[in-house]
Amino acid sequence: MTSEKKKTVLAVLFRRFIFFFLLLFLLSLLVSYSILQEGWFLRVIQGRFMYFPLLFYLVIFACLFSGFTFVGKVRTEKRLLDKIEMDVRKIVERRYTEEVNTQAAASTFFYDQKRKNIMQSISEIQSKLTEMSKRAMEDSGKTQLPEGKTEEEILQTERHRIARELHDSVSQQLFAAMMLLSAINQQIESVPESTAKQLLTIQTILNEAQSEMRALLLHLRPINLEGNSLKQGIEHLLKELSTKISSSIKWEVDEVTLPPQVEDHLFRIVQELLSNILRHARAEELELYMKVYDQTLSLRVIDDGVGFDTAKKKTGNYGLSNVKERIHSLGGTMKVISFPEQGSKVELTLPIVTDA
Repeated sequence: MTSEKKKTVLAVLFRRFIFFFLLLFLLSLLVSYSILQEGWFLRVIQGRFMYFPLLFYLVIFACLFSGFTFVGKVRTEKRLLDKIEMDVRKIVERRYTEEVNTQAAASTFFYDQKRKNIMQSISEIQSKLTEMSKRAMEDSGKTQLPEGKTEEEILQTERHRIARELHDSVSQQLFAAMMLLSAINQQIESVPESTAKQLLTIQTILNEAQSEMRALLLHLRPINLEGNSLKQGIEHLLKELSTKISSSIKWEVDEVTLPPQVEDHLFRIVQELLSNILRHARAEELELYMKVYDQTLSLRVIDDGVGFDTAKKKTGNYGLSNVKERIHSLGGTMKVISFPEQGSKVELTLPIVTDA
């Protein structure tokens, strides 16, 4: 426990001691007055019991009461934070079908409105994800396509619907829970260091859940550019992303005209790379450069995140595998440079073919 935290805890214990001492002193005066007619005040001040002054016992009992109530509050806070952390982990680990129970925490004596709001937000997020999971399982069994619609059109419509629901419900609830937890962190002054660390752990988990949600929303965006040029689509994507994450984003994008299907593939590649960074990199700075040199297009995405060992195969590289397959299908190449704790650089090169 740091010296500042010790001072805070001692200050809280001292305030509780003063409160209980004054309460016991007033009770002693009241009892003495009701029993004695004369000298009742001096009896409390000067009285002795088993060779010790009565004030000595008042100090001892005040210390005991303040200590017991403080320990009880700390234990109650820890049980509550354990519950919040467990429920948040269920959501982050996609265990949507496990029930989030807010009643146990709500029955504690020190359960205030802000914590109740956090638990309610977690419960609503879990309910929404459970509903969407059930709906996805039900829809997976429907093989018949509506008349007049292709499978690609149905897929696009469903992606838009899921993205809207995630943004309008789950993403907003995560943001609300994060704000409420930040408010609690600013107001708690007397919790032990272990409880403070637990609060920070919950905040970190919520941050990771928000990053995962942003990456998912980014991945669910339309694959095509919807009438925009490749430069316009990428810049719009980066501008929108810069308003939603704390990382610094820098970019330089040249204007280039390519066949529509090639531009759609490149736009999807940019989405994949950005989504991969949001999920895994934990980067503070992100750079994207798309340059045209003669008849070659160069696309570089650089981050200063945690990096990884390119010699080791990881499940987290699934997004990069998709990018590699896409760029190879267009006749391009991909090079990845990354080292643990030193960030990553993905460089793609593609020959420019003007004829579709």
